[in-house]
Amino acid sequence: METARTVSAVRRFWAGKEEVTLRHPLLGDCAGMLECVNSLVLEKAYIARQTMKTWEDQEADLLELLKQEKEKACTGLMVDIGGRLAGWAGIGYSGKTNNRVGMLGVVWLIKEARGRGIAEKLLRALICETRRVLRVDTLRLETFACNLPAIELYKRIGFMEVPRKSGTARKTAKHYGKQLPRIEMQLFLS
Repeated sequence: METARTVSAVRRFWAGKEEVTLRHPLLGDCAGMLECVNSLVLEKAYIARQTMKTWEDQEADLLELLKQEKEKACTGLMVDIGGRLAGWAGIGYSGKTNNRVGMLGVVWLIKEARGRGIAEKLLRALICETRRVLRVDTLRLETFACNLPAIELYKRIGFMEVPRKSGTARKTAKHYGKQLPRIEMQLFLS
């Protein structure tokens, strides 16, 4: 079975005294992803998910992800710190008829990996991979308006908030029983 050490890294760097490897997902990542996702759910830090994931759910999601990567319908990078999975970010096509637009999906890092500059390096590497693999010229994302650390990160990378059309209601999403406003942001890659 392939491991983080037997595949080529997209990028390697040091965060403090630990080596960080950014790489594409592997079939053997299921247990590490499950551990990370469920730790984020317990912390209430996984915005897109509010219930624990089962092995079967994670395995199905990983198999679908690997299939989509093989078909060049998406690209994603895992964060591996000292041989342990610590994060993930992925971009796929936006689903609209114009496949020149990519949609940044979930970006997550376990608690121990945050505040070390890893997320910014992850997103910058992912954007380079997206240009190479998906050949999109625009990236879009949605995030909660109250998620200020994420919004600041996206702005540092170059994303700008997309203004709402006049007279349209702000999008909201339910998070642990509360309806929270969302914002849209985009980044032009050309």
